[in-house]
Amino acid sequence: MSNKIFFLALTLIGFTGCYKKPEPSGGLSPKAQQLYDEKIAARKADLMRECINRVVEDAQIKVDSILWLRTYQEKLEFFHVPQRPDKPGMPVIPKIDDTTPVKPLWKDTLNQQQDTISKLKKQ
Repeated sequence: MSNKIFFLALTLIGFTGCYKKPEPSGGLSPKAQQLYDEKIAARKADLMRECINRVVEDAQIKVDSILWLRTYQEKLEFFHVPQRPDKPGMPVIPKIDDTTPVKPLWKDTLNQQQDTISKLKKQ
């Protein structure tokens, strides 16, 4: 297998070594050659200008997207709403050993008043 590849590579190198570039015929007059060179130079300058413009536009789009993303992230950080805290558990109620009833400090005067309206209705 490697002998076939070696032979093929050697043959291809031999063919490319025998290839001769065609020489220009030199058929253009000096004035025509000058115009030709000017047109070629103008076309190369146009292509270079278009390439530079395309690169600048792509860079502007990339920079704009980066700036927009940073602004959006800063806005999200500024308006960050913290999460709701967890609900506290039930409080621990301590047991009281002494369960004697509590006596009122003052005599309740409101409950001892007689209801006069109910007496009037009964009559």
